[in-house]
Amino acid sequence: MATAEQNRGPSTPEGVILRPNEAVITREQLTQLIRLNANTANLNRKNYELKFGLNGEKFKPLSYDPVNVVWVQTAPDEKSLFIMDGHHRAGVLDKHWGRIQTAYPDFHPTLRDVTADYLPTPDMHSQAPASFSDVLARTESLVIHAMNEEEPPAITVSEYLKILTEPTMAQSEILSLRVALTLIERWGGVLQNEELAKRYPAMAALAFLQQDRVSRADIDALDEFLGQQDIFFTGDTAEERTTIKGGIHTMATILIDNKTRARTVLESAFVAVGVGDDFLDARDQAETQFKGLLQIPLIAPKLIDPSNQTTPDSRARGLYTHLMYGIPKIELQRR
Repeated sequence: MATAEQNRGPSTPEGVILRPNEAVITREQLTQLIRLNANTANLNRKNYELKFGLNGEKFKPLSYDPVNVVWVQTAPDEKSLFIMDGHHRAGVLDKHWGRIQTAYPDFHPTLRDVTADYLPTPDMHSQAPASFSDVLARTESLVIHAMNEEEPPAITVSEYLKILTEPTMAQSEILSLRVALTLIERWGGVLQNEELAKRYPAMAALAFLQQDRVSRADIDALDEFLGQQDIFFTGDTAEERTTIKGGIHTMATILIDNKTRARTVLESAFVAVGVGDDFLDARDQAETQFKGLLQIPLIAPKLIDPSNQTTPDSRARGLYTHLMYGIPKIELQRR
């Protein structure tokens, strides 16, 4: 059995006993965790205030559970730490860190690495992974440059989106916005091509899925329809179209699993990119999402006239009007 000293990483406070998959988080690491997980700003306000209070005054350290996180392979040579469950718990720490630390100086917020729960059955002969405390002690950024076969073990972005279904559906009041934010944030990982994700962004894929021609489509019918597509954006290549088809398939299964409609999530996506720093880097995201939308066949050039719509806001309104009212809504469902 591991001793308390063995379970304490280099940065673990004296007297704190952790499991091998748990680690104390610093303020700097919490800031980075918030930056990597935009949904920490998209909270269910009613539930948040009921549990933690408007200003964190109801926070109870003894009943505070660790934030569950997973390592995700976000690029061929990069792994990032994403929240699997605990956006509200991370949010209250971020908003009221000073107050909580002052009121409870012996409280040490922790993360719990649950990646192993979502990996294939591990090889019992392989070397035991380093403790989570040891790993976090070496990365303030919560991003590790490592190939897939290197430590720590990680899941793919598509696998990450699928395991989010249960904790996401528990927040029904903010479901569509949470799904929209997650898809916008992780679309490059789904495609495994960040540059392609800029040319054909998540909102373009959502616009595709809410077309009337895909109305009431199950996954098999959707795949058949995808196979018939010979263009997704101006100047795309055959290889890019293949990648996009796979990404749209993944997005459709996520919408189905979360019992959300593409149209509703697309509406929330327009909100997300226009809210500001509370959610995403609004300026960069607005430019990426709207520029990509302007390149897809669904958008008729005559409806978006650059000569008299020169501002991002006016172009966004034109895109929104066309997508939300010019194309009938659909709902993806299983056969």
